[in-house]
Amino acid sequence: MTVTLGKRTPESSLLTLLQECHERIRRFAALAVRLGSAEHEPPASLAEACVHCARYFSEALPLHVADEDQSLRPRLWGHSARVDEALELMAQQHREHQGPLAQLTAALAALAAAPAQPGLRDALRQIAAPLQEAFLAHLALEEAEVFPVVARWSAEQQQAVVLELRERRAAQLG
Repeated sequence: MTVTLGKRTPESSLLTLLQECHERIRRFAALAVRLGSAEHEPPASLAEACVHCARYFSEALPLHVADEDQSLRPRLWGHSARVDEALELMAQQHREHQGPLAQLTAALAALAAAPAQPGLRDALRQIAAPLQEAFLAHLALEEAEVFPVVARWSAEQQQAVVLELRERRAAQLG
């Protein structure tokens, strides 16, 4: 699966790309919850959606986390005590998400492999629902505390980070 940052136009600002990433996180987290409740979905469709969702969480989401930890955090650190606190909490949440994300991708893979097996949807839903809540809180924190600072960066500052993000993705596809 090719992982892109959204519209590949030179004028895409860093903030636009980050917002698009956040929308994908929301969309795939909601999809994981729906897949855990998909009682009347044809098995082949359910399996395909599980594979697609697992791929997002195992390939694309780690890139977004790296973007925040490696490209944003160092540039934002020291901006203000409030932003530093938000960055610390974000990093802590990234670490806390790792275990549930591994469980989620395993549950998605299990359901993809056996979409008619009883209990697998319930297991997925039990993992996906609290993770979705955690993601929503995490995204709200970033959007309230980090995005406003990024929005004030110059076009040149934002473009430098955009180039890093694209290089990160190119290296993964490499």
